[in-house]
Amino acid sequence: MPYKSKAVHRASSRKYYWNNRTKALSNVNKHYHQNIGTWTARRLGLTKEDYDRLSRKQLHRCAICRRPERIKHQVTGKRSRLAVDHNHKTKVIRGLLCRRCNSGLSLFGENPVVLRAAARYLRKTK
Repeated sequence: MPYKSKAVHRASSRKYYWNNRTKALSNVNKHYHQNIGTWTARRLGLTKEDYDRLSRKQLHRCAICRRPERIKHQVTGKRSRLAVDHNHKTKVIRGLLCRRCNSGLSLFGENPVVLRAAARYLRKTK
């Protein structure tokens, strides 16, 4: 029987989760490591094998800061995957970034001129 509203569906899902936490977490763990995310795969055409190949090429580190991802997945507690950085207009994949660098690029509007100005500012104000 379909749910009457999103709120009822959410409440039902929440109740199921709390009554079946162990099963729900094992499903999250299983799927977390099998999939790189349906959005990424569907929108950018990136397979798990492509992601793994790119990650190995980057030595499992961010393409900008060269550090491994530090953020942990809120459900599994395991280190999150590096984010797939891509050109939003052309959908061309540029590399894998940690959350901090990915957010930083986004906050600067992915604008190289602004990023260079920020770098000049930091060098000037050491």
